[in-house]
Amino acid sequence: MKQPKITRSTIIISNTLHLSGGLRAGTHQSNQLMIYPSIKKKILLLSISDTRGYFTQFQKMGLDLMGHEEEWEKDGIFHSSWHLFLKGNKTGDDITNLWSGIAHTFHKNGEKAANDIAHDIVFSLRTSLLRLRDISREYGHQNEIAISMGVQAGLGFSNVRIFDLYMALHSFLVEMCAARDYLAKFISHQIFSDTKTDNMSELYKKLKNKPESHPVCQLVLNICDQDKPDAWMARLSRYRNIIAHRAPISRISEKRFLTPNLLVAGSENFFTIYLGVPSDPIVSMDTNYVDALSHFKNLLILMLEFAEMVGKLSGCVSELPHITENDMI
Repeated sequence: MKQPKITRSTIIISNTLHLSGGLRAGTHQSNQLMIYPSIKKKILLLSISDTRGYFTQFQKMGLDLMGHEEEWEKDGIFHSSWHLFLKGNKTGDDITNLWSGIAHTFHKNGEKAANDIAHDIVFSLRTSLLRLRDISREYGHQNEIAISMGVQAGLGFSNVRIFDLYMALHSFLVEMCAARDYLAKFISHQIFSDTKTDNMSELYKKLKNKPESHPVCQLVLNICDQDKPDAWMARLSRYRNIIAHRAPISRISEKRFLTPNLLVAGSENFFTIYLGVPSDPIVSMDTNYVDALSHFKNLLILMLEFAEMVGKLSGCVSELPHITENDMI
């Protein structure tokens, strides 16, 4: 009898924290927190071994955590997973899982149309999460380019790769507005029994003219009324409409190049990449600029929180499938 053939393979795993400005952080082999790259292409080591202390350290440095990317390679096959952190120890995955569970419940009940809409919401939310990852990746590439080019802090610079950043920003806005309309379709069909409305603009107009008593109605009215201070959905829609119909994002940004701002931390100097976009495209397109990566991350968090509230307030049961021994037969 032949001996079983044993094969071995190597799995290479890396964990990276994406920070604002295109900086990165991770755990050094000494178990210290490392932040990189510095202008001198070095890493900054900080004696923080408790991951809960990372967030406090980032805040002290004036940095924000964009997300966590885990990458692994096995037998030449590369894969990446991306996680966005929300309030209360939640992640973006928790929201997409909520909707996956709602879709599964509809599937079990034979409600195909509702199942399809829920799956569409899952797809658009996951894609929006990955598009934020793409934006953060491009910020990281631009940080490295700024160091390699030897640009001076505070002076604008540009390069061929900046197009990839603009493309990622455009894709993010498109996917976010897809999520917006899929959620509007779910609200209309499943909560208000209106199968004719399939986008947020129409839903908002109908609810404004004839409000419903359901709490989701007030949510929609608050975030879509451009005259209200918390109308982030209206501002997101304006962003998308501008880049789809009037001008690409390179034309509405503060400057047509990137700015590497200086960050001094410990014994090292860092660049944080800045690309200015209007904070409120409804009020003004040429004042009150904010950094695109940080601003779009906040918009995504608001979208995820809205999706979570819609899912929970809809009364639909979220039940993820469970594989039992019977399924293995």
